[in-house]
Amino acid sequence: MTAAGSPARTRIAALAGWLRDHRVFLLVAFATLAVFPYTPAINNPNENVRVYMTRALVQHHTLDISKVEAEWGWVNDKARNGTRVFSSKAPGASLLGVPVLAAQTFVWHRLGWHSPSQLATTLSLRVFVVMIPMCAFLWLVCRHARRLSGSRAVGDLVMVAVGLGSLLYPYGIHFVGHGLAAAASFGAFMVLAPPPGGTCAEGHQRAAWAGLLAGLGVVFEYQNLLVAALLTVYVAIRRPRSLPAFLAGALPAVVILGTFHALCFGRPWAFPYGHLDNVGFQTEHHGRGFHGLGLPEASALAGVLFLPGFGFFACSPFLVVALAAVVWMVVRGPRAEGILLGGIAVVLTMFIAGLPNWRGGWSVGPRYIAAVVPFAAIALAYVWPRLAHRRWIGPAWTITAALVAVGVFLNALTAVLYPQVPTQLRNPAFQLLLPLPLDGYLPYSLAWALGMRGWASLVPVALAIAAAVVMVLPPPPRRQARVPLGRALAAPAALAIALALLVPFSRWPSHPSPAEKDAIRLVRSTWSPAPVRGAAPPADARGPQP
Repeated sequence: MTAAGSPARTRIAALAGWLRDHRVFLLVAFATLAVFPYTPAINNPNENVRVYMTRALVQHHTLDISKVEAEWGWVNDKARNGTRVFSSKAPGASLLGVPVLAAQTFVWHRLGWHSPSQLATTLSLRVFVVMIPMCAFLWLVCRHARRLSGSRAVGDLVMVAVGLGSLLYPYGIHFVGHGLAAAASFGAFMVLAPPPGGTCAEGHQRAAWAGLLAGLGVVFEYQNLLVAALLTVYVAIRRPRSLPAFLAGALPAVVILGTFHALCFGRPWAFPYGHLDNVGFQTEHHGRGFHGLGLPEASALAGVLFLPGFGFFACSPFLVVALAAVVWMVVRGPRAEGILLGGIAVVLTMFIAGLPNWRGGWSVGPRYIAAVVPFAAIALAYVWPRLAHRRWIGPAWTITAALVAVGVFLNALTAVLYPQVPTQLRNPAFQLLLPLPLDGYLPYSLAWALGMRGWASLVPVALAIAAAVVMVLPPPPRRQARVPLGRALAAPAALAIALALLVPFSRWPSHPSPAEKDAIRLVRSTWSPAPVRGAAPPADARGPQP
């Protein structure tokens, strides 16, 4: 009996150890998979036009979305070539959704049901095309950060910062290309980057895989061509013998995009932005330079970085520390990787600052350059081994963890409640998002699908997010072993710093403008599902009517 029980106890102990080692990831994955904010009345074109393209391919075997538009209603962000209408987005997400929707449609028909509705289609595409792959991506980010830093705590902190504390959270739960593009491009870097203390050994197979991922990043979002170009330069300098393999790996992406453009617009190099159906978008956003791209403007640059409710540093303040770590890498090493990480951040930021539509409409953060987040955040793991034994590392960790907590608070509100922030709002977290559940406006979610209503529907995901944050606040024990009290106080200190930053911000602005009141009313009047009984009416708008 002892002999029989020993393997069982060993397996149980191994499972318990695995769960303990990966508990933060499991909480992050749950927070990703358990939310489903969905407001059909808003008709979000960023997602819907991609859904329409997938539906057109599966149901009508064409790239032309006009039949789907006739079934499900008008959608914006289209491109037109004669009488045919297409999605104006990079095709990656829509193409990746084809096998998912085809399987769903097959099952529906076998059960005697009609083809999946727009709601059912959107849910399956979000879960299987975006959410699950993004969870896998965060798993890999965590493992990579742990290897680079030699610390489980650092890996968990980087994962929480990227997965919950940045715009990759709201865009990692929607059927759009921003999160997938960031994951693919950064995946190429993870394949290429040398191990800790190692060198860039020539490996043609790894280079080919990296080229494939870099190319797929462009298939998901066109602007990730800039990341692919910098990765190519990195390979050419650091691993010149692997450059042909890297370029060969990227070739399928070239074929996919060229074929898509040729089928839709007649030429492999014809971008959808030159054929926009919305004349206003074509004139205002793409009428100058190369499809709208011009020289960076100072006002746009300031907005992308610092604009409250939108800018990188305003919504994910840990990126300030991350970019300081990038500078450290450039000065102290590993220099090549530091230059690459910094170059990607600078080039993408300059790119979006040169766009007239750098805000991107009702959106969360600078979504066009979401790839900046993982490339900047991984610098924290690179510098940790060289800084872990410095006297000031404890306070530095506490400050960084506090900034991560602020980012999680701001981005979790948008991801869980309403991830399409009106441009009129100066402080969306406190003007719109936080008051919504307080007034009875609660989103769809896994808990809602299981029959939980009211505040109870938000409790599971809120607890998961809070637990993940609390677990990454204390610094790694190796530095603090001689001062256990310091480690015990780190989490309360980090939370106190986070509150000290958020409380003053919550009081601004003192009075909403008429445009802000209108935007809040619009959100409330179009809310889905129906607000709970006793909810504040849309006309309230958290203030007097204009």
